[in-house]
Amino acid sequence: MVDDVIPYENLKLRILNASHVLLAFMGLLSGYETIDEALADDALRGVVTRFLDDYVLTDIEAPAGVDAASYKKTALERFSNGAMGDQNVRVGGDGASKIQVFWTETMRRRLKKNLPIDLLAFGAASWLEALKGKGENGKTFQPFEPSLSENDWARIRSDKFSDAFELSAFDGWRDVGDQIFFDKLVFYREVLRKKGFRAALSLL
Repeated sequence: MVDDVIPYENLKLRILNASHVLLAFMGLLSGYETIDEALADDALRGVVTRFLDDYVLTDIEAPAGVDAASYKKTALERFSNGAMGDQNVRVGGDGASKIQVFWTETMRRRLKKNLPIDLLAFGAASWLEALKGKGENGKTFQPFEPSLSENDWARIRSDKFSDAFELSAFDGWRDVGDQIFFDKLVFYREVLRKKGFRAALSLL
């Protein structure tokens, strides 16, 4: 019974949950309040679609009788439903825990195969930047991160962008490509801070 459930859970984690939080982090930095508003932005939708098509669907084992591409389409349709009222600050909340659970498998697979990880590194950098509680349009919000310690917050707020690399959110793939992720994380953090979200987005 458990073995039968695992493939379905992996599908949900790697497609729906992983793209949901990625979109939320970007939406917060863009000043959008809800997931459907973020997805209506062609640039953000493009990143999420590329993540799913290039990072996930190319390397996922779907349960028998389930089409992963159709599952992705259904997930995006759900995200675009304004009636859901999904708040980016809620979906992106507790990002430290969600990144570990939702992104680790995809990140590990790509690092082991020496495949690009820019979309997830950018996503991680966007999460860290969003923890400032302010979007690029000046709109403020209150981040929710119950698992972060005072030391974690000090690392996040440090002007030395590499300090955040020590956060436990990134522990899931340290043993398979920590330097690659380190370099990408620092790069996108620097661009986000110095040039802004849209400038960093244009580099993907």
